[in-house]
Amino acid sequence: MSFLVDSDVCSAHLKGERRANTRFLQYTGRLHISAVTVSELFTWATRAGAPPARLAAIQDMLVAISFHPVDYEIAQRSGELRAVLLDRGLPMATTDLLIAAPPKFTASRW
Repeated sequence: MSFLVDSDVCSAHLKGERRANTRFLQYTGRLHISAVTVSELFTWATRAGAPPARLAAIQDMLVAISFHPVDYEIAQRSGELRAVLLDRGLPMATTDLLIAAPPKFTASRW
């Protein structure tokens, strides 16, 4: 089973939270990350006042995670998900839907 990690899980891992670190070790080789999450992490790392070590830590972490770009299929699926949610009166940020869109990964809360 593979897992698509989001920015919250990655930042917990980078901050040294034991539970996140354990899961990263447990699922080594089966972790994936979306281009959207990478964008969020680089925003976090390059904000004014962010420690320089944060950027280096993100780059080191990304070496061990499979990268998935946002492609046509993901864009289409996220648009379809957003339409369903809007019709139900449940708006959600486009970036969150782009992360949620890949159908080939198992969502998991650590």
